[in-house]
Amino acid sequence: MTMLSPSRAEEALHHVVQQFTQWRRSRSTPRGRIPPALWEQAVALTRELPLTRVAQQLGLCPQRLRKHCRGKASPQPLCPLWKCTPPGACLQRRWKCSGPMGSSSV
Repeated sequence: MTMLSPSRAEEALHHVVQQFTQWRRSRSTPRGRIPPALWEQAVALTRELPLTRVAQQLGLCPQRLRKHCRGKASPQPLCPLWKCTPPGACLQRRWKCSGPMGSSSV
């Protein structure tokens, strides 16, 4: 993955903040587990922005985010950096991203 410009990184952060907000509003229990797809998005952001900033903006505990960062051997691409079909599909189990590295399905 290539380094993003600061404005693209901020745009990606804003997109993931919206996804977390949507998930928090729609979850069935107040203390439900964060879906793996959202954790992957948060971890991918830490490669472009400081971990503490990502954790604060997403409302996550920095230690938990750090733990997830250490547990990921092969990172997934950060969806906002590529074109997602359909928009907002990142919260679904399946998504299609196409970008410089080709297409992948998670």
